[in-house]
Amino acid sequence: MLRKDTRRKKHRIPLAEINVVSLMDILTTLLFFLILSANFVEFGAVQAKSSSPEVSTQSDPKPVFALDITLKSPTSARIYLGPIAKLKFQKSDQLNGLIQRQFKGNERLGYLSTIEGRSTKEMIAKLQGLLIPIKQSFPHETKAVLSLADPLVYEDWIQVMNGIQSMGDEGKAFPLTNALGKTEKTVVLFPTVLVSEMGRFER
Repeated sequence: MLRKDTRRKKHRIPLAEINVVSLMDILTTLLFFLILSANFVEFGAVQAKSSSPEVSTQSDPKPVFALDITLKSPTSARIYLGPIAKLKFQKSDQLNGLIQRQFKGNERLGYLSTIEGRSTKEMIAKLQGLLIPIKQSFPHETKAVLSLADPLVYEDWIQVMNGIQSMGDEGKAFPLTNALGKTEKTVVLFPTVLVSEMGRFER
């Protein structure tokens, strides 16, 4: 009687030779270019530094337009206009007159004004009265920061944000000079509003 072989046959992976010559060629070429590029960058940095030692590495910061509105309550807000000494703006006499009448501060630190109203609608109307001359002086600027103080109702700061973006459907259009020097009427103020939790001057 024949006995069945109960031993299991082991499956072995066939041995195969791996050609690493091509892989080593690629790695060698890649390493060569990495070393070459690193040396080139270092050389360029040293040359730039040594060719003009009298020039400071820290250049003067570029002046940036800054407009921050802090909503303290539904009827109270603060508006901050950053330093304008090195900024190019139109209607300089109108802007300077507005700053003298409504703002406190100087060209180095910026200007600050407080707005009060008996209602949110009245406060927004006063705020827009200040934003229109600023927009006319900086017609290409579109950004403003809205800082919120706690506690505030959602509907209140939505109304204020809409008032910063435009005069609204019922708002009166104001003249604005575009990039081509042509004066057009618009209701758009600062359409890009960045919302922050705390104002820069909130105390």
